[in-house]
Amino acid sequence: MAHRLVIILLACALFFSNAFASESILEPQPTVHVPITLSHNTTECVCDNPDFYYETDYPDTGVTRYYWFVVGDYYHRPDGHERATMAVNGSIPGPTIFANWGDWVVVNVFNNINVTDRYPGNASVTIHWHGVNQFGTVLNDAWDGVFGGIIINGPASADYEEDLGVLMISDWTHLTPEEAYDTIQLFGPQTLSTGLLNGSNVWDPQQDAYACPSWNNFQKNMTGTCHLKRDETEIMGSRFNLTVEAGLTYRLRLVNAAVHNSFEFLIEGHDLTVIAADLVPINNYTTHSVKIFAGQRYDVLFTANRSDRGPFWIRAIPLNQCSSIWKTATVSGILYYGEYDGTIPKDLEINSTTNGCTDEPMASLVPIVPKNVPPIPQNAPFLSNRTSCTTGHNCSASAFVIETTINQVKMNGGTDDLFRWLINNNSMTSRWGYPTAEIINNTDTLERYTDWNFYEVPDDHEWVYVMFDNRVKGKGNRQASTPHPMHLHGHDFYILAQGTYPWNESSVQLSNPPRRDSALLPGPGGYLLIAWEANNPGPWLMHCHFGWHTDMGFDMQFIERRQEFRTSMNPVDWAVYNQTCVDFLPFDLGNKLLQSVGENQAGV
Repeated sequence: MAHRLVIILLACALFFSNAFASESILEPQPTVHVPITLSHNTTECVCDNPDFYYETDYPDTGVTRYYWFVVGDYYHRPDGHERATMAVNGSIPGPTIFANWGDWVVVNVFNNINVTDRYPGNASVTIHWHGVNQFGTVLNDAWDGVFGGIIINGPASADYEEDLGVLMISDWTHLTPEEAYDTIQLFGPQTLSTGLLNGSNVWDPQQDAYACPSWNNFQKNMTGTCHLKRDETEIMGSRFNLTVEAGLTYRLRLVNAAVHNSFEFLIEGHDLTVIAADLVPINNYTTHSVKIFAGQRYDVLFTANRSDRGPFWIRAIPLNQCSSIWKTATVSGILYYGEYDGTIPKDLEINSTTNGCTDEPMASLVPIVPKNVPPIPQNAPFLSNRTSCTTGHNCSASAFVIETTINQVKMNGGTDDLFRWLINNNSMTSRWGYPTAEIINNTDTLERYTDWNFYEVPDDHEWVYVMFDNRVKGKGNRQASTPHPMHLHGHDFYILAQGTYPWNESSVQLSNPPRRDSALLPGPGGYLLIAWEANNPGPWLMHCHFGWHTDMGFDMQFIERRQEFRTSMNPVDWAVYNQTCVDFLPFDLGNKLLQSVGENQAGV
């Protein structure tokens, strides 16, 4: 139901840290709040109506909510160890956007990143509104780097008494991602220090050996200073905790905001009822734990029904087949009945018995509002018995095969072999100084920019079918063993098939398949078949949500109805966008702008 919560980014021309005329505008302004009027009880849940669909049927509250975000660089101690950070309004996670279902939201974003040794030049800022499909506002969609929650108050598919808000699950290292990147692209993934729940955790002195990674390739290729300023207390930081009242049912909105790790979430001694996946209401199912990959969100309910009253561990256990965090049991918080008293829980179940790298089963993620997908066109390149497409068999659809490969290549005249991810033998490399929307608006030829990984979808409301193939071997006959959490901007997609080869074409699910915007491409040897309707003109990014994979080129762009995109955008948005590009150009041509770390990244 988030998909008509349309977010507009204002002041987007202020990309540079020296663009401010006055310090006074850097202070966050008060947020306009409107009383919540929509109930979360199932008795008022219009999503139970088979004719209701959140992309086309939604309330009009007549309300616009305003937020002010100031992005700056700071030093934080989320687990007691001080580290350089980038944050919104000084907090990690950033502020949560609250709105009613059917509201408009306007976010004013200001760049207050200082020009320091950390950023040897000017640093630009973009924000992606993850899970919001941006109908008609694609010019305000971007790649993400800092994070905060989005809560849409409205009907839910199950009853509960209290909403506990967003719970951000993330990994954490005492090197910044920029400092770690040179090592990652040389040696591959490294074990990270710890993880955080809503931006906090504790650090025990016994973990000091892992505070700054001197035990692996980070030491061999150190690009920055690992900050070791610490508190004098024996255990540093603070642990995330929740307090509940016995007998009540609570809602948690789980978000995996990790850069490179996946988790199994559980509350010891309590079952979870899953009511939504990536904001799509689903038929409720009860489970002991939920596996959540980077970019995914699950809304879960739990009831405080334990007679022994705890306290109980809240755990985010790294999936050991595709994640790497030291002291895996330390990514945890505490659930208290009544008041917080600092008591440490007894260990009920530290080790998970189902810790493999698999998505939540497709059979569990059944949308409440049923929607079907048209048959796959007979000439789709991933079908073994493809034939010419006949009239009436979805012949206007676009169908693509996306083969993923890991390679090591020399970049920009360098001498080192660096890891790069390839999409159909091409690793994405774009330029901030000439973004895709400008290429389209200039009627430039997309075919000239082969490194940008463009895939064109020309027709109105055409269906798109994409098969991801994770079997292809790269340089040295190397096959990557990792899965990839794939995220599409601007759409929910339908998951038609997911698993490891061999693929059985008869297993394709066209009748009310799972709908979401982030799903796992299994690995090694995995496949993921998805589809969506081309109902949102513009250039939309799709990428692996592991941050370093994105940096290494695991990205592609679907150019949807490009001619309509050029003519349908709001003229005011185009004016602001074009002025932004004019302001940006001197920085880009003068090589004054830092495009992440050097020129060895994809540019997203």
